[in-house]
Amino acid sequence: MAIINNVNEVLCRIRVKLYPNYLPKGEGEYIARTDNEAALSIERVCAALKNRGGYTGSYGGLVDRVKQFLNEAIHGFATVLP
Repeated sequence: MAIINNVNEVLCRIRVKLYPNYLPKGEGEYIARTDNEAALSIERVCAALKNRGGYTGSYGGLVDRVKQFLNEAIHGFATVLP
């Protein structure tokens, strides 16, 4: 489905960076934090949902519904702010 919709699926890797632990009793230890490779687009998330997630509807409809949901979520969040 990804080839038909011109969307390449991305194999995500998790990269971790180690930082010195400055907490008490943490001398010589490190704290691990994830380092994001890249943010996925709506189209890539929807392609993965269609290909691997078992979504049975149309790809175009899924992308449209996700964008509508995000617009409503942003609108609802903006009305809550002072």
